[in-house]
Amino acid sequence: MWFAFVKSPLGTNVRVSKAFIADVNSNEEDELLKGKLCGVYDVKVLDASMLDNLYTALILDPDVADYVRLGVKLITVARVS
Repeated sequence: MWFAFVKSPLGTNVRVSKAFIADVNSNEEDELLKGKLCGVYDVKVLDASMLDNLYTALILDPDVADYVRLGVKLITVARVS
């Protein structure tokens, strides 16, 4: 489990998730990362240009939107398998 402490207008809250964003990039290094995390985590590489994928990543970390604005095309998400 991963815990993220988030400050909001209503005060600090905690997000609990069984997934995390392992990498954000726009190149082919994802296969190497998938090989390292395979067996322990279920790894998916999401195309950030698709709205459903972007929504999935934003639930885990709202700051991903800033990376997408900077040109990141691939988001690697790892879930506990």
